[in-house]
Amino acid sequence: MRTKATLVIGAFIFTSSIAFANIGTIGISNVSGAKDSANELIGPYYGPFNGVTTMVFCDDLNHNIWIGAAPTTVNVSSIGNLSLTRFGGPNAPTAPVATADYEQIFYLSTFLATPNLQNPYPTFTSGTNSPNSNVQADIQDAMWSYFAPNTENIGTNQVNYWVTKAGANYRNYDYSTFRILTDSSDQYGGIQELFINTNVHGDVLTPTPEPGFWGLLTAGAGALGVCLYRRKRAV
Repeated sequence: MRTKATLVIGAFIFTSSIAFANIGTIGISNVSGAKDSANELIGPYYGPFNGVTTMVFCDDLNHNIWIGAAPTTVNVSSIGNLSLTRFGGPNAPTAPVATADYEQIFYLSTFLATPNLQNPYPTFTSGTNSPNSNVQADIQDAMWSYFAPNTENIGTNQVNYWVTKAGANYRNYDYSTFRILTDSSDQYGGIQELFINTNVHGDVLTPTPEPGFWGLLTAGAGALGVCLYRRKRAV
């Protein structure tokens, strides 16, 4: 079966104590059973990452993972180095646009984690998943669409809404706290590629500071250092 599942909306997952390395383990232990119109379980899910229960998301519709199976050894990648990921590696046909695609998927996942902290779900008037109760499925289908273009519901008004929203807004945020979890052995075709947000509350993106902000911050720090130095000499 494919794992895709919704968990309690707004749950806070504490992952700050996890030590991150290039290799880790991940499993899926808890799903709620919510599905899209193609009967695929939608995210987020819960599972043990390096032994710590974590909110987990999926970017990969073309592989399977089994709920309750022993944790799988995975390569742990940040957005700055996609060489070991399934869709950003050197032999992946999606590699040229993988960074932008992963970032848009990360952006969309925050709406699944805690929609109350993001813009309210829109109400749609047409398409397969028009009721608000199914917006989570629309978001998940939009996330899958980047690396599985034949995903169910792609092209509907609702899924297009989320893809367009991600494309227009994803550049405004910092994704350095996200980690991509890719089956390291790829045995039997490998399990689904998953990802997590290592923020304490894995649900709120941090805006990326403008370049001018860093210049002001550096100048301010330098001025503070001069003031402290002069004050020390005057004592």
